[in-house]
Amino acid sequence: MYARVLGYLIVHIRTEKGKATIAQEVMDCHPDGEKMDKLARFYLNHLFRLFRQNKGRTPVPSDHPSRPSLERHRNFDAGAVTPAPKHHSAAKASANFAGSVWTIVNNIAGIDVLAELDGAKAHSLYNGLTLYPEIHNSFDELELWFEEVEDKANTYKVVTSIPQNVIPLLQDLPQPHVVTFTSTDPTLALPNPRYLELHAAVCRVAHLSGAAEYLAQFDRDLEEKGVLAHDGSSAALLASQLHQALHDLPMDLGSQTPICV
Repeated sequence: MYARVLGYLIVHIRTEKGKATIAQEVMDCHPDGEKMDKLARFYLNHLFRLFRQNKGRTPVPSDHPSRPSLERHRNFDAGAVTPAPKHHSAAKASANFAGSVWTIVNNIAGIDVLAELDGAKAHSLYNGLTLYPEIHNSFDELELWFEEVEDKANTYKVVTSIPQNVIPLLQDLPQPHVVTFTSTDPTLALPNPRYLELHAAVCRVAHLSGAAEYLAQFDRDLEEKGVLAHDGSSAALLASQLHQALHDLPMDLGSQTPICV
């Protein structure tokens, strides 16, 4: 699976710099297979966990989801809280982890996280989506993504890696499933296409390589086992969960689904 993760990343990352960066990293690992596996795990624990994560309780709309964008923005701002880590060691670990994630995103997608999403900018409308609970869950679990339709601004094909009858709401959309993001107020930002494209690329790679099920199984194992094995066989499970915990540490984004961070 690890080789497939790296190979599909090179294929599906859109930027030439991103393709070249990953390809060079793979070449630097050759012919050391263990080092190449470690590189793939690095991407799984940083880039993939950026998108496949527990972003909090699935939001329940206070009224119909098509309420005006201004009200959604106001409700989101009211619920957005960024608690600071209580301990220096946790803060340092979180900062180191975040730095690695930001570097990856910048290198492969050309997204300068510090400039575009630092601090309160992470809560901007261009980095958020308001989704029905079923779609919210599938989006967070890398099972659903949005692929940009050429020559149509803010228009996307809704793609899933699971049977569409699992998400009944999709059956209400005409085939092919296409949505256009709009706003009643032109001053309110729409979801950033570059963020949605990076999410889509990670979803495609996760689906094609088998990484989506691999990560899901890790999460299920931890939930079912509850404790670590005495013989050390849970080491990989522990490492994966520590990476996820470090990513989840800095913020709680309230009622809106963040796209990128």
